Amino acid sequence: MNYFNVINDSIEFIESEIKNSISLDQLSERANISKYHLIRIFKALTGKTPKEYIDERKLTEAMKLIENHGWNIAEAAFEYGFESHEVFSRRFKNVYGLKPSEVKKGRGNINKFERIHVVERDFTNSNNKLFPSFTIKEQCEQKIIGRRILFNPYDTNQIQSITKFAEDFVEEYSQIKPLENLYGVVCSEGAGQEQMCYFSGTKTEESNQPFKMESISLPASDYAVFTYTGNMANIYDVIFADVCTTLTLTGMQFNKTTIDLYEFYNKDYHQTKKFNIYIPVR
Repeated sequence: MNYFNVINDSIEFIESEIKNSISLDQLSERANISKYHLIRIFKALTGKTPKEYIDERKLTEAMKLIENHGWNIAEAAFEYGFESHEVFSRRFKNVYGLKPSEVKKGRGNINKFERIHVVERDFTNSNNKLFPSFTIKEQCEQKIIGRRILFNPYDTNQIQSITKFAEDFVEEYSQIKPLENLYGVVCSEGAGQEQMCYFSGTKTEESNQPFKMESISLPASDYAVFTYTGNMANIYDVIFADVCTTLTLTGMQFNKTTIDLYEFYNKDYHQTKKFNIYIPVR
């Protein structure tokens, strides 16, 4: 069974029926698997149970009507299948910690939950626990040269801009010599409140660099290594959820070093679109 097709089909159905009542029975019958199994793989692939996904998508779409189109709360609640204004407000507060009336009046902001497109990756089933597949690698300290930028991890636009920043580094370096590998290092140490540092660079053994650049060290550590396909900026939320799930289910602990993680792209990335995420663990 292709779990990704099953869950993507479930999500397609949910989105098409988002204004109506959607039950777990409907989803499990459509997927032709048990409700228990559906919940398990849905949670593993999306980070949410089917009920959580349905509720948060309904709340988000209803709130768009309230904020962007001037609907009152009761109208928006009924439009998306909530039994009453009170039920809508109670679920909204349970999820976001705010009343919808507070958000409508500009007294708070929420992170809206948009449709998920499931990212295909390998999973491991161990002792009835389903989590993303990974390997453990022991790495010596490595020196990386390149450029750095500060970004707000809660700002989607700034996260998306990192792709352009990395592309600019690749273009700059490649004008001097071929680029054999690319690293993207994320660290919070010394970056300031609500800021993180992103370092785009390449590994070098040379003492004389082609032009003046900053350097950063990847600390010696054991690393949990995950493999993904695509653009890191588009799936960072999936990767974050995968790391949290894996650490929780395996009992591994994050190794607090000078970095939080790093991405590794080899020279075949443009053909394969595959890259690795290295998480320091202990």
